[in-house]
Amino acid sequence: MSALPRDIPALTGLRSIAAWWVVLGHFGPWVLTLPGAALIAPLVHSGHIGVDVFFVLSGFILAHNYLHRFQGGASVGQWGGFLQQRLARIYPTHLVTLLVMLALVLLLGPLDTNVPYTPATFVANVFLVHAWGGPGLWTWNYPAWSISCEWAAYLAFPALAWAAMRVKTGWAALGLAAVSMVLTLAGMFVTAQADLEGAQPLIRIAGEFTAGVLLYRAVQFGSLDWLRNSWSPAVAALGVVSVAVTAVGVGVDALLAVPFAALLIPALALGSGSLVRWLSSPALVYWGKLSFGLYMTHGLVELLARRFLPAAEFAALPLWERLTWLALILAAVIGVAWLTYHTVEEPARKWLRQPRAAVVRQAAD
Repeated sequence: MSALPRDIPALTGLRSIAAWWVVLGHFGPWVLTLPGAALIAPLVHSGHIGVDVFFVLSGFILAHNYLHRFQGGASVGQWGGFLQQRLARIYPTHLVTLLVMLALVLLLGPLDTNVPYTPATFVANVFLVHAWGGPGLWTWNYPAWSISCEWAAYLAFPALAWAAMRVKTGWAALGLAAVSMVLTLAGMFVTAQADLEGAQPLIRIAGEFTAGVLLYRAVQFGSLDWLRNSWSPAVAALGVVSVAVTAVGVGVDALLAVPFAALLIPALALGSGSLVRWLSSPALVYWGKLSFGLYMTHGLVELLARRFLPAAEFAALPLWERLTWLALILAAVIGVAWLTYHTVEEPARKWLRQPRAAVVRQAAD
């Protein structure tokens, strides 16, 4: 069996790039008013691919850390312990951003008139089921739809891990990963044609997360050792960007680039070269750690910008004012992400992951 190091810095750095790509996509209406920005318009309009990178990466990393623990199945205690670990990672930031969003809606009114800010959708957000169908998909802190999908994947992971451990060859794992990706793309296309937007998130996470788990299984068997070189990561990254940009340019969804994104992950885990070194740099690894906070908070800034500085009005401003406002928006996005990581996400994660006895002692002190 082929082994990977416990920590893979290049994949942490990749999280930074994926998160900033999503941010770029959401702030596209403002960015694209700048002179010459039309040249990067396809890149901006394919920003949602960053979420798909996260979905595949999540399956791969969870398999790397937990696959062996569930090879014989999972007891109720093991399953509960695993879910506690995952909730400690995502729920504090989700809850804080949801409450901030509630305060903003109570103070300013609905920030997006196209979605229902109702008690029912709020409760669905509290329980992380708002992306499981129904009208609550884009409500409240809208980036949290993907966290709802991740929660569904976490619930299913022990069973998926047990099944993946019964795949006996690397080529079988690769074949199943390919089938999973094809079924995902087909499901997204069918639901889009049938106007079933509410069904798309779970289809998207199911196929991409499963592909990530199976790609890790293929790595275990050594079936992707041909990626152990200095050029595979760069070729895979070029494939992601070029297919996404080309697809958008010809009017096709950039999701066609997801298979290349899936291949990029084991390529970065196994390969070497300048791209791996760059993604492993301290700055990108640091922002990779902040990427969840960045992803979960940038939507709040975007909704406030939408309310107080609509893109149509922004486009009419002189260039120097647009550049100034964009610099302030960027500073707000960075500052809120940094603050969230250091005051909410990391302290809460450490506290929630302590053994229960330690938590009881701490509360008694």
